[in-house]
Amino acid sequence: MENKLRFAGILILVSLFVVSCKRKDNVGNGLVPEASNSNIIYTDTLTLFTRTILEDSIITSELSYNVLGTSDNSTFNLTHATVSAQYLLPRDNFTFGGATKFDSAVLYVGFLAADNSEGNRSFGDISTAQRFSVHELNSGLDATRPYYSNSFINYSPVSVGSWNGILNLKDSIPIVLGSKSSKIPPALRFKLDDTWAKSKLFNAPGTAFSTNSDFLNYFKGLAISSEGVLSGNGGFVYVNLKTTNKSNAPTGAALVVYYNDSLSVAFTVGTTSRRVTTYNHTLPTPPLTSLPQDYAYPGTHYNADTCFIQSMGKYKMRIQIPYLYELAKKYKNIAINSAELIMKPYGSWLNADFYAPTSLRLLQPNATTGRNDFIKDIFYAGSSPLNPYYGGYYNTTSGEYRFNFTLHLQELINDYKATGSTDKNRGLYLIIPTDNPIAASHVVMDTRKGLGIKLKLYYTTQN
Repeated sequence: MENKLRFAGILILVSLFVVSCKRKDNVGNGLVPEASNSNIIYTDTLTLFTRTILEDSIITSELSYNVLGTSDNSTFNLTHATVSAQYLLPRDNFTFGGATKFDSAVLYVGFLAADNSEGNRSFGDISTAQRFSVHELNSGLDATRPYYSNSFINYSPVSVGSWNGILNLKDSIPIVLGSKSSKIPPALRFKLDDTWAKSKLFNAPGTAFSTNSDFLNYFKGLAISSEGVLSGNGGFVYVNLKTTNKSNAPTGAALVVYYNDSLSVAFTVGTTSRRVTTYNHTLPTPPLTSLPQDYAYPGTHYNADTCFIQSMGKYKMRIQIPYLYELAKKYKNIAINSAELIMKPYGSWLNADFYAPTSLRLLQPNATTGRNDFIKDIFYAGSSPLNPYYGGYYNTTSGEYRFNFTLHLQELINDYKATGSTDKNRGLYLIIPTDNPIAASHVVMDTRKGLGIKLKLYYTTQN
């Protein structure tokens, strides 16, 4: 037991002068009325059930950044991340000024800032060679609807550009236009097919260049498809398709047409462009015997020593507290002073490439759909999930995540006691957020009770 009790002060405003674990003061702002027979109790032995389940599809349109690459890890699974985007005109009523000589067209895909000011730049082993291809979209990206991790994006099977190699996030790219030379920041560079680019862009009808709306009706956009790894396990790179980053520094990202030997024009992903990342997950068949049972057969195996969580709409962890209402039945009144969930990744699965996610989210199933839904604590003391009270950040020193969900437990108990039967205890979900920060990661959680997962509960009672 800790010597110093921590009280949330959220649903209850408790003024306690703690001398021992039993006291006879007035406690609580009405939650424990006339608490002349009140107790402060601590427990960390409440039963928890854990398992891995399939994640729902997630919205991936207009994320902060996009994810590109392939992870082919035989211990986990094969995942491809593909990016689709719309490109806009340099200006309305654009023309090539009567130019007749087409030189080339190049698609540049920018990376995140080298100083990590925009977050981690990759996940996995990107020192292994990968292959990518570029395709023209057959159908436009609808401006009125969200797109999900498993959405079907209709693009031509014919590639208009490809790239094979090891992703280089460090070296700038030299550009020579006539007698002038310059450099752009590190980027993924696709030399596009000359015949396609000349026909589609350089010789486009003038009506296509009138407005962005006209241009998007004519040229729907491009998909950058991750085709696989050439060797090794591979990994994901976080890309910025916009021309500048958060610091307003250039990213080098653009679809550039070079012409008349020394001229160029850039078609760019703007603020009104749709950007979508889609994921294709494949589970090894049959499941490998080395995999934890809850991963190989998600949703069927309870209380293994590990649970598997993967972002990008693949896996999440479900946590159940089956005997929570026994507390409500035992006491006339009960006030949750502090409810803290502590969780650790399984250390042997972590390394420099496959690092622990910066943060996790503790959520609950929606009462109607069962999909991810917020708990009350996530917005306490701020309008953002990333607040100190709620927690969820990875502590690199202790190697753990901590969540405060006092409000949520108190609400469940209050609703149950008000009716004697209302059961809103649908359990909890633990997920890796796909955005804020952008994450294309996975982690194995240590779910050994008392070692990798612990629920620390302080509560005040009245018999």
